[in-house]
Amino acid sequence: MRTASPSNSDRSRFTALELELAAILWAWDPVGVAPGRTDDGEYDDLVRPILIELGHGVRDTALAVKIAGAMSTDYGLAMREQQARGVAATITEWWAAQP
Repeated sequence: MRTASPSNSDRSRFTALELELAAILWAWDPVGVAPGRTDDGEYDDLVRPILIELGHGVRDTALAVKIAGAMSTDYGLAMREQQARGVAATITEWWAAQP
């Protein structure tokens, strides 16, 4: 999952759907930047790549692997797939509920 791209994190161009996903990622906050801060887009670069994966029908376990990989590669956070399972399940449930 390629995330390091300015076009992936331009919140001013986010759709309502993208903003919802950004809020889910902010609530998860694996880096721990949220306490005492407003949502400043810390995880916005993950939004569009995750939506692409969802569009391809990715399941929550595979999504967890991709999220953990992105967190390790792009954020320098050593993360195993098991640590991303909860947010991946939340995201796939949210996606399934979309009209």
